[in-house]
Amino acid sequence: MSPEDRLEQILALISQKGTISVNELTAALYVSTATVRRDLTELSRRGLIVRSFGGAVSTSRAALQMLPAHTVQQAETPLGSHAAQFAKEKSVVFLGASPLLLTLLPYLRERPSLTVVTDSARAAIELTGHVAQLFCTGGRYDPAGGFFCGQQAAETVESFRYDCAFFACDGLGADGSLLFRSAEEMSVLQTAAEHAKTRVLLCAREQLSDSAAWSLLKLRQMDAVVTDAPDLIGRDYAGTVISIV
Repeated sequence: MSPEDRLEQILALISQKGTISVNELTAALYVSTATVRRDLTELSRRGLIVRSFGGAVSTSRAALQMLPAHTVQQAETPLGSHAAQFAKEKSVVFLGASPLLLTLLPYLRERPSLTVVTDSARAAIELTGHVAQLFCTGGRYDPAGGFFCGQQAAETVESFRYDCAFFACDGLGADGSLLFRSAEEMSVLQTAAEHAKTRVLLCAREQLSDSAAWSLLKLRQMDAVVTDAPDLIGRDYAGTVISIV
């Protein structure tokens, strides 16, 4: 099999699955892991895939079709444009997988010197070719949320130091807790918060829900909040509040 034929096979497998590991490709193609990694590097250079730790994510339409519907349509809100001011040129940025954070993508694409680390399949696809360096965490894929989770994802996030990390919660607790509907992403978000100089929370009133119950983060851990619901941010909050009303 020629190298180009092997690249075509790899693309076909990634398009079928959306995400795939190096070990899966090694078994499917009967080649060494070193060969697979070289092939993935070449496909990434051509802009055809996004490398993840231990594998790859497709940038094809097939991968977009795998994403949950609520992540494909980006909500129209000015929160994203105001939050993007914290992503300075040449900085290292973590971007969580909340649908609200997808509103940052058009503005991050305008900063080609950024290094972006994300657990969001959609963000990885949208930012391909638009930033200096892009790292998708890989790990176990949650199709309902469109994000990667588990130990591998958390370890990937832990290997970076972030100038800015972006978060979005699903609820606010009376005790200042940031609440989430799913526990799956919590270890990744907690790790990102621990390794970031500046932590920015996007909080949209219409996305807050009483059903959100999981929490490992507190509002006081956030350095800035960009929100259209400033009345929900406690008066004792000491960080910056950017009010969008």
